[in-house]
Amino acid sequence: LNGNAKKEYDFGYLSNLVQGKGIVDFITSLHDLYKGGKRSKSLVVGGYRSDGTEEAVKSYLAKCPRDFIDSIEFSGPLYGDDKAIQISKCKIFIFPTYIDTFPLVLIEALGLSLPCITYNEGATSEIVDDELNGKVVGKGDKAALSQAMLNYFQNEEIINKHANNAREKYENNYSITQFEGSLINIIEQCISGND
Repeated sequence: LNGNAKKEYDFGYLSNLVQGKGIVDFITSLHDLYKGGKRSKSLVVGGYRSDGTEEAVKSYLAKCPRDFIDSIEFSGPLYGDDKAIQISKCKIFIFPTYIDTFPLVLIEALGLSLPCITYNEGATSEIVDDELNGKVVGKGDKAALSQAMLNYFQNEEIINKHANNAREKYENNYSITQFEGSLINIIEQCISGND
């Protein structure tokens, strides 16, 4: 995958905007990069729920400089092709979840050839291969999250390499063809009586 420099956003986030899915961690890590002199542009796709997250995000952003606030685009919820089109405009996908055991958004991101940065929660380290198609950091380790984002931000070559690896992981493990093959194998084992 080439041409990442032409993408509209450096970082992308997709989920319901609830605290357990790490939206506040994402924004604070973006702010860490900003305070370190790194100007990025980010996309947040998803809608708020009534758990106080919207207030927490707005409260945090109210203390930030205007140009930092303007560097984050909140699209609201998107679905189907609209969602895929927008997320594919990002270079790197960020999902610092505290609560997801098998986050499908990571698989969607791999399918769009996006390197993923995530917390080590549930099966995230099964989906994202650390240092091959993304980075897995300790759950809640915001400093490590910021550092991982910075490492990608400064290295277009790694972004491109991990983007290719992301798509390969998707094709080999999560594509419809792969799913159909696995399902057929399971059915055949059940019919033959093998475990």
